[in-house]
Amino acid sequence: MTSPNRPSKGYFKISLKKNLQIRYVLRALGLDFLSLSILRPFTGLHSSEQRKTVIQKSFWVALSRSTVHIIPLTVSVAIIAINMTGYFIGAELAGPQDSTPINMALLQVAAKAQELLMVASVGTVLFHRIRHDLLNNGLPFGLYGSGLTFTQASFFWSPEFLAGISSISNWSISLLIVFCGFIAATAGPATAILIIPRQIVYPAGSTEFYINGSREELWPRHVEMSHYMPNYTNDFGESIDCQSSKGYLSAVCPTGGFLPLMDHFASAAIGNSSSRQGTLYSQLELEELIDDRQKFRRVTDGQSGFALGDGILVRSKNNHMAPQTITGAIGHWASSRETYMAATHGPTINLPRRLRSDWYLAAINAPLFHKRSSPLSRFQYFSTQITTIRSSVPVVRVTCRSATVDINSTSLLFPAMPEFHPSYNLHGAYVGLQNISIDALASYGPSNQTRATVLDPSSVETEDWGTVTAGIVVEFPWKSTTTRVLSACSVDARWAAADVWTDFVAFQSDILRSPAAPTWPDVLNPLFRTTFLPINGSWHPITVSPAWLTTLTTIPSAHHTASAPNGSVLETLLATAGFKYADTYVEVGDAYALRYLEHVLATLFADALSRTGAFRTWDTTPTTENSGRTDTWRPLFYTNRPNPYEPVDLRAWSPTLPPADNARYTTLHMRQAVTGFGYGVRSTSDSLALVVLASYIVLACAHTFYVLAWTRKTGGCWDTFAELAALALGSAPPRWALRDTCAGIAVLGTLRRRVRVQVAGEGRVELVFEEEGGRKGRVGTGVRYGGG
Repeated sequence: MTSPNRPSKGYFKISLKKNLQIRYVLRALGLDFLSLSILRPFTGLHSSEQRKTVIQKSFWVALSRSTVHIIPLTVSVAIIAINMTGYFIGAELAGPQDSTPINMALLQVAAKAQELLMVASVGTVLFHRIRHDLLNNGLPFGLYGSGLTFTQASFFWSPEFLAGISSISNWSISLLIVFCGFIAATAGPATAILIIPRQIVYPAGSTEFYINGSREELWPRHVEMSHYMPNYTNDFGESIDCQSSKGYLSAVCPTGGFLPLMDHFASAAIGNSSSRQGTLYSQLELEELIDDRQKFRRVTDGQSGFALGDGILVRSKNNHMAPQTITGAIGHWASSRETYMAATHGPTINLPRRLRSDWYLAAINAPLFHKRSSPLSRFQYFSTQITTIRSSVPVVRVTCRSATVDINSTSLLFPAMPEFHPSYNLHGAYVGLQNISIDALASYGPSNQTRATVLDPSSVETEDWGTVTAGIVVEFPWKSTTTRVLSACSVDARWAAADVWTDFVAFQSDILRSPAAPTWPDVLNPLFRTTFLPINGSWHPITVSPAWLTTLTTIPSAHHTASAPNGSVLETLLATAGFKYADTYVEVGDAYALRYLEHVLATLFADALSRTGAFRTWDTTPTTENSGRTDTWRPLFYTNRPNPYEPVDLRAWSPTLPPADNARYTTLHMRQAVTGFGYGVRSTSDSLALVVLASYIVLACAHTFYVLAWTRKTGGCWDTFAELAALALGSAPPRWALRDTCAGIAVLGTLRRRVRVQVAGEGRVELVFEEEGGRKGRVGTGVRYGGG
């Protein structure tokens, strides 16, 4: 009779079964030492070895032994999910300030732990297959210990592996070993790449905005004064006349960038740092200056290779044109690189400047509308905010040629500007020259100032001047009574597709190129991928009207420099840039001075063309909110909120207004992005790392499904060196298969011999070579084996 206070025998059986399940879990997780030591009293284990089952058919046992996959599988799925969906963290990782380095180190430790778990999981799969082959058709002796050595790269060119794969009958296990070895070798780097946050550019919103005007009006092939602000007056005595001497005072006129460009070239004049004797710069100064100005910046499509420097910041009066950075390259006399400058586009950047601020205010107020765990609430922690608009911008190249001519000469040789080729050849020589007569030179007498004359190509008869927007003749201060030094410059301006972007204050452009397949001469040409010109005609040449050219020769109403009294806009800018005294003119052979002259001219033209249509973004009509003063102009197609600082939901941050149906307008798309730490697939290495983790997930899931839903047969033996050795040592020694191998194996044939496990007697299994042991009884499922 069972005592009411004493558990029944059935209870002990159930308890023992549960304890054995715990042991299976611990062994699967590599924690078998706990069941062999600390938990021995609770697992029903004896102090001496007992008979054990080799194979068990039980769903719960199979599930227990599959727990080795749970943690690495879960972590791998989470890592892939967060990288595929993307997650933005911010300028720093979560935690106390300046704790990012510590957090990074901890994540590296976590990545290493995940690697070890993945290797253990993969090893379980491989041992399952090795155990299966040993109990059935056998496997090559060289692969007997592959479950322990597959993590070593040297194993895959060892005699053991090469002997094992030499037979086509072993192809499946060989592929499995290679696959497991691949995962084991790449699990660490792949996990580290994906689990450690990296600096990313994360999409953070977009909007469409509208510009008053058609594409032909905003990006005209032939630029006229009608594409700029019409004459304007108001009741406050303000007036705008782009063709007058005050045109430079308005940002919506071609010369609206005159003052900021003067400020720039005053501090970057060509002679500021020179201490030369008879030459503009020493060779070392030349190389240092050119290298500094020609830093390469890879643009978004990875094709252009534009040499973009830090650029020239241009701020305009009343912000009627948003700040822009004009970028490009100064020509290099050694590599024959042409001088070119790329600006932005006023109508493209004016409204996005305000929209950028609207997005920022919505981002910092996102926690008022969304939970702090929401991705939208993370944007306020960005490192930088990037605004990008796909548009077209003016790109201008200038090539000049200097010559010392007789004072009575009125003709000059101008460099030709081929439409699809550089203006220099491989040796730095001009590909073509056009002899052009300039009647105005006959009226020029001796002068101690730099003078400039602008030529309209349409009024000049030439054979093949190329795609020339304008010709410029620069006459330097006279040094002789019989000769004078002149520079004949050809200007080629184009509209080019570009991403206009900003990450701080000023907008700048990244030129897009999709060139046709290059020919071998192009590849061998050092100008290839560094030249201004595309080779597929995707850029549209720009011509300008005589009235437009005249604006460059107007005399500003003020701001004359002492070195250029009564000088025009162009002449004053050249004087400010250092071309003003007799000892600083461009002498024949003074290569860098000539390139710098090209740089000044290209910058002026690029800035002037960038203001095309800039007035079209403003409502200049006086209203109750807009008095008509130029500093109170309101942007068109934009909602002016009564309280601009009132919190707005980030999901509805854009205040742009669609125009009326009958309006002529152009739609552009503005993209917002933020930079900082985060997760996302942004590079090839990220994609390859995802492949590694996905491969592991497929393998682990396939094994789990196979043992749980298909066979439910699993084993827990022969997955350590000690147990493999115990099996071999406890078996009868082979008669001749391992003859003369006690000091090593030197014949591949020995490693090719197949071994298998079979029942050798009652309650006993042993490892035998098929050639010697024949085929005795197979190991039974659920049968306990031991003996000696």
